[in-house]
Amino acid sequence: MFMIILWPSCEKFDTLRFPDFQEAANVRIQVDPDYASIDATDIPNAKIMFSVFSENDNIESVVISATYYSFQNDMNYSRREVLRLTQADFDAVDGAIRDVEFTTQFLVQQFGLPNGVDDLGGGDRFDFFNVTTLTNGLVFPDTILSETEFETINVTPNIVNSAATTSFSVGFTAYVSCPFILNDAIGTYEVVTDAWGDWDPGEQIEVVGNANGTGVIVKGMYSKFRNDDRGPYDVEVLVEANTGIATVMQQPAWEYFWYAGEEGYGTGSVAGEGFVFSCAGIITLTLEHTVTAGSYGEQTLTLQKI
Repeated sequence: MFMIILWPSCEKFDTLRFPDFQEAANVRIQVDPDYASIDATDIPNAKIMFSVFSENDNIESVVISATYYSFQNDMNYSRREVLRLTQADFDAVDGAIRDVEFTTQFLVQQFGLPNGVDDLGGGDRFDFFNVTTLTNGLVFPDTILSETEFETINVTPNIVNSAATTSFSVGFTAYVSCPFILNDAIGTYEVVTDAWGDWDPGEQIEVVGNANGTGVIVKGMYSKFRNDDRGPYDVEVLVEANTGIATVMQQPAWEYFWYAGEEGYGTGSVAGEGFVFSCAGIITLTLEHTVTAGSYGEQTLTLQKI
């Protein structure tokens, strides 16, 4: 038996379609972990610090822009440019621009806050964006049209403080926050707002520490209308030690029966995020309420320590 193997000709290979590869942007941002947020206990002297690295030799511009959200005023400030770098800036320091500082004075000037740093407070957020343009006209991030006609981002987003080997950083977020101190966080709180509607402003809730000191437990968070032997449900809030950023993992929090007088949808759960500002005695959480049939949406609970 003979086997005949047919090799495609060079002409066949020449007819195959291959994309033309173009040089991408290599711009990486590393946030200094010691200055990744604005210390709410010393706002006038606080700053954000980061470094920018690139291996490119064809950068037209690296534009860092920012938006600002005022937590206490629930107001968003539009995106604006705060820093522009060129290839010459990278060439001057061999591709590593280290320890760029954004002080709070600088940031409030960029956003025109009328009272300066006094307008900043716990829960405020600055979102920073990196848009890089190369001398060949390519822009990163951008959208491209693939052969399947789906638009995709032409960079892969990465996390804050990613390794220096990451090829592109799309941006980072910095909060006005304070370190979490458990002893300062526990105690009696009064309700400021409860969008879920259990509590009236001024009513009181107890907050205690969790088992390993990594957060707090809000006693009977949604149990005011409890009218059977189930509950109350205490809700655990995990808190990042350095920033006060809070996470509520999905957990039981209330019973449908308490509100409707019938079993209906059973036990309701909550999950979400927010802040525990132990330095200011403020807990604010935005939580999604769900049952087996679906979601009731997100509602915010804000507590102030007495």
